[in-house]
Amino acid sequence: MLGSTTKILNKNLMYERRNFTSMHEVVHLYKDIPYAEEGHTFSDMISENGYSSEDLPKEYRANVGASALMANDLALKYALNKFSSFEKVAKYFFMSKAALSNRLIEYLIFVKNCHPNYAHYLVNKYRYRREHEFLTLFYWLLYNLLK
Repeated sequence: MLGSTTKILNKNLMYERRNFTSMHEVVHLYKDIPYAEEGHTFSDMISENGYSSEDLPKEYRANVGASALMANDLALKYALNKFSSFEKVAKYFFMSKAALSNRLIEYLIFVKNCHPNYAHYLVNKYRYRREHEFLTLFYWLLYNLLK
């Protein structure tokens, strides 16, 4: 129908992936669809090697937006304080471990001003049950920002 948008999700995906994909598409709906040409389809965007270079920034934005919609900053702080493990935080948000890992890395980089390599290092330590350094930095930065 002219002027309408249809999004189709694969019901066979695990629920964490479906949730993320839904939020990813919501971001596209609000940021990209109004500018798309009539008749533009998902298959038009993908080349043999994945997304075209001009679509990569849009896909990154949709991924970051999806993770922020699923676990906003305030909810992220709450969950990290309430739950004792990376896995429990992922379950709380109905997120895959990969999506939560990316969300935490982006949070540390863009909100806490961590160097990307250090953010990856901290999140990997937290994810693989060596969370003390991650949580110490997370709450130290939070404490100092609230002063």
